[in-house]
Amino acid sequence: MRFLQLSDLGQPGDGAKVWADAGKHHKARRQSNYEEARKAFTKAAKTQLDWPEMLWEAWLAFEHSHGSVGEIQDALGIVERARTQVEARRAKVLISS
Repeated sequence: MRFLQLSDLGQPGDGAKVWADAGKHHKARRQSNYEEARKAFTKAAKTQLDWPEMLWEAWLAFEHSHGSVGEIQDALGIVERARTQVEARRAKVLISS
């Protein structure tokens, strides 16, 4: 990691440019991490878990904190479909026992 030094700044406006570039890089990196998290939540929501409710709650909380309205709606749709499947599977096990 390299730190910004005064000698790096040739003109007074250079500091603002360096700061803006750093902000863009951090935002892009953070967005990339969010996309990876969404992929992981989506994959986990589609797998058969014993008690997936905690996962669903964590995913929806994540989207409410970091997602757009569309991303929240997408997550809600996937969670509702998964919830329907889990409830049907649980009912089937309950009836057969």
